Amino acid sequence: MGEAEKDTVRAWMVGDAESYARVENNFQDWLNEFDRLTGVLKSYEKQRETLTSLLQVHALLTDALRVAADISNYLEQKEQGNKFEEAIKHLSPEDAQLIARLLQAKLDSASM
Repeated sequence: MGEAEKDTVRAWMVGDAESYARVENNFQDWLNEFDRLTGVLKSYEKQRETLTSLLQVHALLTDALRVAADISNYLEQKEQGNKFEEAIKHLSPEDAQLIARLLQAKLDSASM
């Protein structure tokens, strides 16, 4: 499969995921925030349980879940690109060209 065909198939299959992973710049911030929240949550292990402390733990867990979802989404988007690269290696040249032609025809018909 030539690079042009590979690029066409890539754009259709994982273009959005690869673009997101390429432009996202908060991943390290999310990891740092998750670590910080984990540390704060651990500090509650030895505290006496009160309504106030339970509400604070709930708020921290809510924030940790939000950050974990961001981390998970980013990693899933990156993984889609990796899986595509691995899958495309195993296509026969004929199959790859057929897929590329079908997708290019779809692109061409959409622009008419």
